Amino acid sequence: INISVVVAYAPINGADDSEKDKFYRTLADTFDELPRHDLKLLLGDFNAKVTSDRYGCEVVIGGESLHSSSNDNGTRLVDFCAANQLVIGGTLFQHRDIHK
Repeated sequence: INISVVVAYAPINGADDSEKDKFYRTLADTFDELPRHDLKLLLGDFNAKVTSDRYGCEVVIGGESLHSSSNDNGTRLVDFCAANQLVIGGTLFQHRDIHK
């Protein structure tokens, strides 16, 4: 098994849409260059709040998200993950109360 790891730091949620668009275009280009059959891991800080409402995104969002709604960065992250068959790992496992 070959593993490709991409580490990224997304613009803050308050950044201009053009900056966020550029980031996700670059990220998409990077993913397009990865070997097709590699196991792909995306790690980093995406400044994202991802909703606990999984409707339509059950394969991307786990059942343990801490947020009742997504911010713009969260929506962009979910869309990117859906397009690239990724799962948001931070939504898969329960969090201790101090992290809520």
